[in-house]
Amino acid sequence: MGATLGLLAALCWGVSDFTAGMAGRRGDATAVAGVSQSIGLLAAVIAVLAQRPAAPGPETLAWGALSGIGSGVGVLAL
Repeated sequence: MGATLGLLAALCWGVSDFTAGMAGRRGDATAVAGVSQSIGLLAAVIAVLAQRPAAPGPETLAWGALSGIGSGVGVLAL
């Protein structure tokens, strides 16, 4: 099951990367980024509602916050 999910995730990543690149060339890159982020947020909300996971602990939230800060700094560095 893990290999199947991994392959599905890789396929989705590749298709979305390709289509976003093509859309960014043809239209406004800011609009493409906004739409793609909105779709990602919707998918995440649906996944959380479907799985109903337990609330994360403080250590997990701290690592998540650190990861978000690091990702933001990395994107700004580009």
